[in-house]
Amino acid sequence: MAMPDGGGYSPPATKAAPLSKSQLDGLARDFAKTRLAQRAQSSPAKAPSVFAARPNGQNFASLPITTDLGGRRTVSDPKRGVVFVEAGGSNRSLAAAKSGEKLSSAAVRFLEDNPALFRLAAPAKELVEVREQFDDLGMTHIVFQQTRHGLPFWGRELRAHFDKSGQLQSVNGFVVPSPSEKEGPETPVLSEAEAIEALEARLERDGADFFLTDHAADLLGYTGPVARLQYWQHSAGAPVELVYVVETRPNMIDWYRGFIRASDGKVLEYYNATASGGAGTVQGQNLLGETVTLQIFEDNGTQFLVDTSRPMFPGNLTPQQILNEGTGTITTLDLRGKDLTQDAQIFHVTAQNGNFDRTGISAHDYGARAFEYFRQTHNRNSLNGTGGAVFSIIHVTQNGQPMDNAFWNGAAMFYGDGNRAFEPLARSLDVAVHEMSHGVIQFTANLEYRFQSGALNESFADVFGVIVDEDDFRLGEDVVKLSAFPSGALRDIENPNQGGTGLNSPGWQPKDMSQFLDLTIDQDNGGVHINSGIPNHVAYKVMVALGRQKTGAIWYRALATYLGKNSNFVECRAACERAARDLFGDGSPEVQAVSKAFGDVGIGGGTGGGGNPTPTPTPTPEPAPVPAGDQLWMFTQISDGFPFIGRLDDAEGSIFGFGERPVNFESGRPIAVSPFGDEMFIVGADGSLYGYVIDASPRVLDAVQISPSGWNSVSISPTGRRVSLTRSGGSNEMVVLDLVDQQTSVIPLLHPTTSQDGQLLDIVQQADTMAWLDDQFVAFDAFKVLPGPNGTNQNFWDITILDVETGRFFPLLPPQEQGILIGNPTLSTRDNRIMIFDVLNTPIQDSGIFGIDFSSGRVVGLLTGLAGILSKPDYSSDDSVILFSGPDSQSNSGTSVYWMDMNDRLTPAGSDRIFLVIPDFEYGLWWTFGRVIPQLEGVVNYLNGSPATGIMDVNSDSVEDSGDVIEVLRMQ
Repeated sequence: MAMPDGGGYSPPATKAAPLSKSQLDGLARDFAKTRLAQRAQSSPAKAPSVFAARPNGQNFASLPITTDLGGRRTVSDPKRGVVFVEAGGSNRSLAAAKSGEKLSSAAVRFLEDNPALFRLAAPAKELVEVREQFDDLGMTHIVFQQTRHGLPFWGRELRAHFDKSGQLQSVNGFVVPSPSEKEGPETPVLSEAEAIEALEARLERDGADFFLTDHAADLLGYTGPVARLQYWQHSAGAPVELVYVVETRPNMIDWYRGFIRASDGKVLEYYNATASGGAGTVQGQNLLGETVTLQIFEDNGTQFLVDTSRPMFPGNLTPQQILNEGTGTITTLDLRGKDLTQDAQIFHVTAQNGNFDRTGISAHDYGARAFEYFRQTHNRNSLNGTGGAVFSIIHVTQNGQPMDNAFWNGAAMFYGDGNRAFEPLARSLDVAVHEMSHGVIQFTANLEYRFQSGALNESFADVFGVIVDEDDFRLGEDVVKLSAFPSGALRDIENPNQGGTGLNSPGWQPKDMSQFLDLTIDQDNGGVHINSGIPNHVAYKVMVALGRQKTGAIWYRALATYLGKNSNFVECRAACERAARDLFGDGSPEVQAVSKAFGDVGIGGGTGGGGNPTPTPTPTPEPAPVPAGDQLWMFTQISDGFPFIGRLDDAEGSIFGFGERPVNFESGRPIAVSPFGDEMFIVGADGSLYGYVIDASPRVLDAVQISPSGWNSVSISPTGRRVSLTRSGGSNEMVVLDLVDQQTSVIPLLHPTTSQDGQLLDIVQQADTMAWLDDQFVAFDAFKVLPGPNGTNQNFWDITILDVETGRFFPLLPPQEQGILIGNPTLSTRDNRIMIFDVLNTPIQDSGIFGIDFSSGRVVGLLTGLAGILSKPDYSSDDSVILFSGPDSQSNSGTSVYWMDMNDRLTPAGSDRIFLVIPDFEYGLWWTFGRVIPQLEGVVNYLNGSPATGIMDVNSDSVEDSGDVIEVLRMQ
């Protein structure tokens, strides 16, 4: 990345002409004469690939970055972009409602003033207010539905949160940038009936059972399948489709949701949204042998497990209405050992003298306890929040056998009596609370029961189950059979692995992001019961730090206020941190405990506040040894662009100019040194590529023009096998020479999105600085123009990783805010897991050196305050020093080269260990003469087994949390 002109970059409107075959042949022929090519052909060693074994081609920096730019905390997800923005630092408000202005209008105004945050071109047109809610803290929360062409966009919502004075505190959610690359049609071809028929035909073909009596439908409040025309996107970055969202209940158990393409009736996806895995009084014994008091209803001498004592009961109903409709009641019903088939009948659980079925007693008692937890603790009026009846149905069988399950199907709680793996499920309080919590989740965030949102759905239900059943941190310990679950529990939030080693171990769940399993929709709906172990473990850590009561308060507020249908783990962290700040104050121990817990498991970055990182499954490889040999360095004089070279141990500290060809200042790195240190390649100001042979004196022994004009920058892989060049004149191509196979290729450079389908965009205008990680993967920066509405393009620099053998592209970092430019990648000399790079914040004209550790994904700041000057950094041969360009400390104008001591590769020794090396120069390079540095072994295994993103204590507050990441990217 070269210095932008006026905060931007404008390459020629016409791209450079393609290279002809004769030009490529000439380049390969001339390069073959170099020492580098001769060495490579005589010893064709290939460095071990850093990423060759990484599964699914995933982005190795796959976790988000939290920034604090312009006084705002901003959480970015690599697949979704910005998902959470809130006031931070000294700025306590994002915006304020003007006199007489509706709060929703103030929120829209903020989004219009900051289009880069959620990438919405016309928020007032695209967002529709769907509800406004108020809480006990005096805050107002407004939920907006994203729309397109007047239709809702499934699962794409934004939520704006105002304090009682009308100050906008935060905005969060997940929306699709506008305009999308793939808009989808505006009008359907199919009718609603045809869409319903398409889904039901697919369900029948896949073996679904269609039997639902009128009585059962009345109980479920079901009037038939529905189809709603909406826009839909399978995942962030995937094509936008016009679909019918069809919901149907073929039977009492299943609740299917399908997405049917409106143009041809294709079932794009479907899944079962059923969540699987609780006047007068009498006393009775439950299934655990405990005596409990039950609220019942009595009519004509018959007692019913119908509770009319709760505040939601309207109080003016006849016995027939109470028993037949159940309005405002907690009611337990009985299937009497039948399958949920078309001819099944559901009965009331009755008794004459309180001698109720013990299964019914357990289910009825637990239903009441779940209701009271949410009412008394969270002021919630029943599961749906508006006084809806709570139904439990016992003695459910499956295929004529006692059902080995309990589930919430969106309307009622169902208990089987257990079979191979379980005792009667109604024995367990935490199971009952878990299943009924699904009702609360359904009527709050309504977390979609698939992938990470589904895992959060399961996790929140687990957490509330553990909070109410406070004996331990396990679930299902009262119902599992040891023959099926040797650990003695269905799940354990303290120890999600439960002594197992993977999915083949009963009860095993991942405990942190290093164990996260990327599953398909037909594998547990994308891992909803599996990956829920990770957020479960977060909640356990918070309970240990704060207790169950505070944890419940934070989790409930996050669920009811900040989370939405498609929220994922990263958004959950932001939501829980925001909820803790609301309840206990910014910077409070409660907020720190939440941040630490999420960091400990690698959600959103971090190793937690002072805690230790999750142990790495494989040993950390040692860096390559320090090479022996003479240390040389080179700089380029700014006044005329001529290169100078010198020996580090020269007593006079002299440097000597060579040649009469100035370097190409239009490039961020026009110079490359061979791994053996005795040959240098420079792109001159005339665009030609020159080669220089040198010795340790140092002395230039030979100089030759390798290729005529048209070049921009040059880089060499660590073993010297490959050379890459970028072209000038607004070119989006990289030329790669394989000196072993003697092949030359031209690779068009594309912009990788973070979508699951690996979408690539042709928006690269000019590629520049390159840095080889090994012989296969090369990092490069490039200027890109993303077309926007009405000609308002988004221009930016960023860094991409290219696999030259497969043509795959990987983004280094998630999308940044407009005006944040990233470039000039440089690898550590001895450790190809470490990269440093420039970050330029154009709105405030500041810049700095940042770094990333590929083995953990952590991003740290090494140095800021370079006044907009690009550092173009380089490591010393032993990685103990970084050379960088910065503002001249003597004249306060121009650029000089500095030396910064490092404690380790990503930790500067301190500002007092920065020295001026030479004024009025830049492009500092440091290398060893005559000795190639070996490649680091074992990086592949280390990356595949490493924990997720870590955080350093950057702000020196003795706590390793999101505040450190904010400090890293503050750049003020």
